[in-house]
Amino acid sequence: MKNLMQLKDLIKNLAKEKNINSQVLLRNYMMQRLLLKIANSDYKNNFILKGGMLVADLVGIESRSTVDMDLTIKSFSLTRENITEVFAEIFSTKTEDGIEFKLKKMEKIREKSEYKGFRLSILALMGKAKIPLKIDLTTGDKLTPSEINYRY
Repeated sequence: MKNLMQLKDLIKNLAKEKNINSQVLLRNYMMQRLLLKIANSDYKNNFILKGGMLVADLVGIESRSTVDMDLTIKSFSLTRENITEVFAEIFSTKTEDGIEFKLKKMEKIREKSEYKGFRLSILALMGKAKIPLKIDLTTGDKLTPSEINYRY
């Protein structure tokens, strides 16, 4: 997508066509762009997409939308320092669309669970637009069925 106005027009038309809130589509688009950055990074094999975003892709966003992205990590420690470093590197990956991402906040989640995690608050930036995104990042979750290589 070349610019924010083109993106907004496309989303507005798609929202009418599919009878979906345009903000849901915009947030979903930005989460997809973030997945693209992850897929193009050296860490692509360390992240497992799960939850609502994966289900929405399988059944269609008009049947299942989500407000966040759920990722399980593997093969590195889930520490504040590691996550900050990994996402700084992922965010630095250049893409043609000019969308940038900034980590705004990191909060601990599931503190009473055996496998703890973090909720990342991220801003997707395109032109003057600032779209807030959330990622729940965990480790050690039992995946059923087991992980698969899925082309998003």
